[in-house]
Amino acid sequence: MMNTFFSVIVPVYNKSCYLSACVDSILNQPYDSFELILVDDGSTDESPDMCDQYARNDERVKVIHKPNGGLVSARIAGSERALGEYICCVDGDDWVDPTYFARMNAVIQESHPDILYFGYITVNQDGQTVFKEKKAEGYYCKEDIIKQIYPDLLQNPQARFMSPSLCNKAIRADIYKAQQRRIDPRTTIGEDAACSLPCVLEASSIQIIYDSLYYYRRNDISMTIKKHSYRWESLEALAMHLRKVCVGQFEELSQQCDRYIEHAFFNFAVSQFYNGKSYHQNSTSIRDEMQKPIYHEAIRRARFHNRKEFALIDFCLKHKLVFPLWVFSRIK
Repeated sequence: MMNTFFSVIVPVYNKSCYLSACVDSILNQPYDSFELILVDDGSTDESPDMCDQYARNDERVKVIHKPNGGLVSARIAGSERALGEYICCVDGDDWVDPTYFARMNAVIQESHPDILYFGYITVNQDGQTVFKEKKAEGYYCKEDIIKQIYPDLLQNPQARFMSPSLCNKAIRADIYKAQQRRIDPRTTIGEDAACSLPCVLEASSIQIIYDSLYYYRRNDISMTIKKHSYRWESLEALAMHLRKVCVGQFEELSQQCDRYIEHAFFNFAVSQFYNGKSYHQNSTSIRDEMQKPIYHEAIRRARFHNRKEFALIDFCLKHKLVFPLWVFSRIK
């Protein structure tokens, strides 16, 4: 087996329908300096057996079986086993481009960035959408990162932000491991931002390329699309984590964090109206959550500019207006 340059972590929870397409896209590439770590997160379908079969057939595959603990715990488990110089994250129902490793390797060998950003393609029943980072292609040293990436790293006054996804990045292993293990496993929404934000803050260099190397599958049963209510404990864990990350950083980051938390609170509040409880029960719960300092202070301080929809969100939350959130849940 060749030296391991990339460690690819794939959390697997009941992904048997898509797992072969995902794993085969990684293994069937003209590049060998990688390991594939499949983390079976307590699957109850055929996924565990499929993972084990891949490991028996290919020495580059490692399998971790663990009780179900969520995406964060799966990524932590995978990173603890990772031996590569760079870590990549792939979701079990997605797949990668045939040039995935070769292109990343070529760029990294040339500029040796701490983090490599690349494009991705979203695929659904209506076709494909290509995503390219809005920042210019090229190499960013620390000074460039501070001047050009930090201003809208989390959420700027116009609600614009860098892609928080871990799946369109290759991150130097020491940076990734240090940040991933600090995330509360209760975080089930915003997991990528919880890791990618501090990784960017730690990075001394970043390379951005527009090549679309990753395919993100969206389907009707995707948890990111299906209407369901989010758990408040997940938002609290995320908000507390981001606050800790922002301490001691540049002042504008704290303001970006306020906007991010307020926007996230709005999404969580709207989702409560999908839980089957009465309007009164949900409105009471939302107002109770608003009183928690972690949300109250963010909502009080957050400011958006030149975005009418975010100005409306801001107004509703600052004035504790719950009915418009219910209306939004009906039309969303």
